[in-house]
Amino acid sequence: MKKEDLFEELTGWDSRRMNGPAIRLEPNTVNYFFLQRGHVMEYFRFDPGGQKVVALFFGPGEFVLPSHAAFSCFERLDDGIRWPAKHGEVMQMLRNSSDAGERYREIQRRYWAKVEDRIRVYWYLSAKERFDHLEATQPWVLELAREGDIANYLHVSVVLLKEFRERRNWPRHG
Repeated sequence: MKKEDLFEELTGWDSRRMNGPAIRLEPNTVNYFFLQRGHVMEYFRFDPGGQKVVALFFGPGEFVLPSHAAFSCFERLDDGIRWPAKHGEVMQMLRNSSDAGERYREIQRRYWAKVEDRIRVYWYLSAKERFDHLEATQPWVLELAREGDIANYLHVSVVLLKEFRERRNWPRHG
């Protein structure tokens, strides 16, 4: 699976046919970062004030990788500490450290598992199941993110999101 798959799954647009800004990886390019603490939301925006598609949420201890080189945008949800990873520094570390490759593969594996889970949840779970999954796996999102962004992420209306939130404290029967 390539990273653009998440972009294509969530937007329905073929990223190869879109003319986004060219991104060149140079030694000082920061193309991912590590969250020591804090929370970040990734979204796609195609023009200022235009359509926004919420892609992923990241929390403490996670490496944040952009899902799309040209269209990924990030928003902090709180005051966190993040360590930027410059492309040149990462490449140098991979060349100079025998165990860096294994650590890098683990970071990639965790990221791909997150992306695959996002696509699975998006396509195969009902609206209520998507809400329940978010509450079970990343409950902090419900406290930190704006309702409109959460609804966008869950692919539901804000009205339905409010209904789910109201019902989550109801006793469950059966």
